[in-house]
Amino acid sequence: MSNHYLIHLPHYGTKIPEQYLNDYLLDKEDLENNIFQYADIYTGELFGSLFDKFGGVKNEYSRLFFDPERFGNDEFEKMYQKFRLGWFYENAILEKRPLRGTQNKSAIL
Repeated sequence: MSNHYLIHLPHYGTKIPEQYLNDYLLDKEDLENNIFQYADIYTGELFGSLFDKFGGVKNEYSRLFFDPERFGNDEFEKMYQKFRLGWFYENAILEKRPLRGTQNKSAIL
């Protein structure tokens, strides 16, 4: 009997597509600080051999762009209700202030 695994690295990435950078209200330095504070940067190295062996999903995008571990419907997401941190983060995590506008929210999903 063989084991089957799926390696999931949801917060590995640090990218935000260039066409959405103007949506963010933080200056470049603050945005980068938030991105790197909340990225699981070294999970690629820690789990790289397992990922190579079994495959899986490695999210290249920052959770500040979208968080794949959240519900797509904000009604079901408790973190959205409390902190505006659903699949589409509306508040900065570190500074607890608005992160970005919502004009492109429906275009991203």
